[in-house]
Amino acid sequence: MKTRSLFNALTLVVFLGAQLAFGWGNATHVYFAKQLGAKFGPFNLNEMYGALLPDCFNLVVTETGQQFSLTPEGQFLYAQTHDNALPVWLAAQGPIERSLAFGFMTHNQAWGADYTAHIRSFTFPSQGIASRGKSGYAVAKGIELTPQLAPVIKEMLHNASSEIDEQTAEMFAYGIAPELGHDLAETAVDLLVKRNLLPGVGLRMILAAEQRPAAAGDLLVEAYANAYAAEFGKDPAVVSAFLIQKELEYQAYIQAYGYVFTLPEEVAIATLSEQTAPVAEMYIETALAAYELDVDVTVEAAQVEAFIRAAIEVVKPDYARELSRTLTMIEKELRKHSIRTEYQLFARDTEKESIESSDLIDTPASFALTQNTPNPFNPSTTIGFSLPDQAHVRLTVYNALGQEVAKLVDEERPAGSYVARWDALYQPSGAYFYRIEAGSFMETRRMMLVK
Repeated sequence: MKTRSLFNALTLVVFLGAQLAFGWGNATHVYFAKQLGAKFGPFNLNEMYGALLPDCFNLVVTETGQQFSLTPEGQFLYAQTHDNALPVWLAAQGPIERSLAFGFMTHNQAWGADYTAHIRSFTFPSQGIASRGKSGYAVAKGIELTPQLAPVIKEMLHNASSEIDEQTAEMFAYGIAPELGHDLAETAVDLLVKRNLLPGVGLRMILAAEQRPAAAGDLLVEAYANAYAAEFGKDPAVVSAFLIQKELEYQAYIQAYGYVFTLPEEVAIATLSEQTAPVAEMYIETALAAYELDVDVTVEAAQVEAFIRAAIEVVKPDYARELSRTLTMIEKELRKHSIRTEYQLFARDTEKESIESSDLIDTPASFALTQNTPNPFNPSTTIGFSLPDQAHVRLTVYNALGQEVAKLVDEERPAGSYVARWDALYQPSGAYFYRIEAGSFMETRRMMLVK
């Protein structure tokens, strides 16, 4: 074995993984869209689907034998949808298309949600662009997971073939683990979004995909077909048909993914593990094929489930704060770029909020629970709270009879300022109370739902 050849193979693996990896997971992008746009109704569903569309071409791959690779076309489309989102906004005509385009713009990697996932997170502000390295949240969490993943992957490789000695297995394992960890971190955040922030996220994904307007494919064609055709010397009509077909395939994928998130968490994790195991096998075998090793690797669903549970523990302490800061950043950038829909209702005055990295390390002086805003509200409202120290936080909503109707937060949180949202779409009008318990701190406030 030549070290230089192995280095080249590992470089290819990391590049492939980076291209196939999503930014935030689909449930997380739906959560962002739920908070940023129309808040409810068909336009908000369009915004949710639009927020997922940039990942439509992430998995445009070819297959030769057992080797998979992202095509140049896939790489081009990934770069366009993530780093050049504006053509979609400019192409949108009328409220339906603008709601799709609004969601699309919230996702972008230049200043949208994927910026904090891939480029520079609020949780790791001292790294990133200044150090010429990736320190996006998902990227950093993938690295944090590596010590737990690499030994298991090493054992898989070492057992798969006598051609792979222990040293080679270890080198490949530590090259593969960060990218697998990246994807696992996204899955873990999606699961925690469902658990704590938006319990109905699975149903929303299904509805957004089922009710998505036909304009979704047309917008992608209008925005990217000519550039794609020119780049690869293809007939624009053929390119247009290809883009529309890929969007239809992606619609079906979102429906299937959304269904998983309607299941109880334990069942959802088991289902995701079953689905991810063969993908992980493909990914690892692609890494080996780059070094001309034709090896069948077996990844058990139980191993993937252990990986997902490890990822949940790794992201749990800070994911909510990262999402809250990301949400504030996107709100500010949308206003800065004059991007909004006719029915948009911002819940917070982001012009008065700082999103500088220094703001991330400011620790509140005391526990606090703020009055919800807006109040009265219909059907969603925002509740802020602050923690001077790490504490287990329970934020619960009760009706006028004292019956619990929603649990917004029930987990350990580090010191910081947070925002929780309550969607009361299916609750009757009337007075409600929300109560926080964090360490020895307890406080209750009243709010009014008016439909």
